[in-house]
Amino acid sequence: MQQTKDLSIIIPVYNVQDYIERCVRSCEEQNIDRSRYELICVNDGSKDNSLVALEKLSDEYDNITVISQPNGGLSSARNTGMRNAKGKYYMFVDADDWIAPNCLYSIIDKLYKEKPDAFAICAANVFGDKIVRRMSYKNETPLDGPLFLEHLKSPCAPFSIWSSSFLKENNLLFYEGILHEDSEFTPRAYYLANTISRTNELVYYVYQNPNSITRTINPKKSYDLVEIVCEHLSDFCEKSVAAEHQIIFHKMISMYINNALANILKSNKDEQRLLNKCLYNHRHLFIHLRESPLLKNRIEGVLFSLFTKQYVFIYKLMKSI
Repeated sequence: MQQTKDLSIIIPVYNVQDYIERCVRSCEEQNIDRSRYELICVNDGSKDNSLVALEKLSDEYDNITVISQPNGGLSSARNTGMRNAKGKYYMFVDADDWIAPNCLYSIIDKLYKEKPDAFAICAANVFGDKIVRRMSYKNETPLDGPLFLEHLKSPCAPFSIWSSSFLKENNLLFYEGILHEDSEFTPRAYYLANTISRTNELVYYVYQNPNSITRTINPKKSYDLVEIVCEHLSDFCEKSVAAEHQIIFHKMISMYINNALANILKSNKDEQRLLNKCLYNHRHLFIHLRESPLLKNRIEGVLFSLFTKQYVFIYKLMKSI
């Protein structure tokens, strides 16, 4: 019988030989016994020396499990980690990021006291020697999912620690093969949560790697946002969200449509025409623009419905006003 841990830290690893040791050591420099938590490091088909580095670290620390699989992307690696994890709670840490030293004792103590479905932590961006806090939770009173979503700071999955039983009971996994997997996963998970605890402690540090896929120009980001993220959230909104909470999802889906348009401006005219076509094929999503609490979104919704396949032009026009 597998021994249950208090916490499983799941680290997807892909071509991060320069960063993985810093990440893993940050997770090991903690003020709780290593028998209470584990690191599940999923080598997602790395082509550099990431696996070699992981194997050396696993020889040094007895709470590390290394799993290798063919490259399947971040979502696939996280799902593999969850399938193999023994923790009562899951924490996702990206391999080029790190966590604060000696932060796990207070986190696990609060998890045991409040027994939340999710536990929101504070993160900071790191630009060289400069650290910029991304959010604050000065009021640490637990919230339910809809109330927390109304003031969502970020959909990044690593910015919360998740109850394993809650994720399993709700069949919550990351959608594989897309970018913006957190934007698809996190709103659904938060909404379904009965209790979300919070801490104002700065726990998670995001390395602003200029080569990261989240910071490079890629039109796929726009298509995935519309075709998968917005579609899935729209379906979730219709089937699973109470009428009084649907405005939260109208606003969020509207934001993602605008994010898709903003991202495509960095690409060429052909890609912009393809996004216009993509949005036209998913034009039923414009109902969320028209139902958004933001006037700008409602105006977009009307204009998008009147002037078909001119969405990029209308977005640029609205942006200039």
